[in-house]
Amino acid sequence: GWKLAWTQSGWLLLAGFAVLAAGLAWFARSRRPAGVYRHVRPWILKLLAGLALLVAPLAPFFALADGYMANRNLFPSLIGLALLLDLVMDALAAAKGWHVAARLLVAVTASVFLLGSLSEVRDYQAVSQKDGEIVAAVAHAVREAEAGGDRVAKVVLLNTRERYPLLASPHFSNCTAADWTLMGALGARAGREMSRSAAVVKHGGAFPESVKPESALLLGIDETGAITRLSSEKPAPDGTVSLTDAAGKTFGTLQNEDGKIRFGRAGATGTGAG
Repeated sequence: GWKLAWTQSGWLLLAGFAVLAAGLAWFARSRRPAGVYRHVRPWILKLLAGLALLVAPLAPFFALADGYMANRNLFPSLIGLALLLDLVMDALAAAKGWHVAARLLVAVTASVFLLGSLSEVRDYQAVSQKDGEIVAAVAHAVREAEAGGDRVAKVVLLNTRERYPLLASPHFSNCTAADWTLMGALGARAGREMSRSAAVVKHGGAFPESVKPESALLLGIDETGAITRLSSEKPAPDGTVSLTDAAGKTFGTLQNEDGKIRFGRAGATGTGAG
């Protein structure tokens, strides 16, 4: 976070963080409001609610032998943790001489969270920008094909990766990660008239035989994310169909295997990268 703030936004962003943190510290309670916790019941309820929200959402993962915990599963627990921290803040604000420490804690915590979120926001920005480029290129290819008299009912995007560019955070994915993400991105970013059935196929992947290559718009996306329309050549004796780009260069091949059409990138080995 510090590196991004210093190299990309400089003092302006840091100054904005400082102003926001100072504002939060100013609005933090400097003393316990009259009547709060005069009886035992309110703080006990907050303590019990905080513990319940903190522990209960995570309980199934302690019982399941093969459970997977995603970041979103922690959201209810964070609310419980916030309630417990609120109790601590109330205690600090009520203690003599500790109200300044309570305000300082709010300011420091806000600054840490703001700086820590910069890398996440940067990754979201990179993914969004690349998705916009991919959708724009696919939409342009569809319009160009339809202007030439073709009826495009399905788009098949070959040689896809899960993320462009490759990011350090594995939980960020581009619209090329799955069929439904590309379909949704086309409708959302290129307009409802551009909504099309879509299939994304990585190197070594396959799509159903029911999707005829000759009746679908075949597009190829290279390792940099550039998209080109592909043409299919006549099948070879072994049934392999070569795909060429607009420059006549071989992009990859299609091979019918057990009711599926498998794609292979020209010159690539293995099953491709996510």
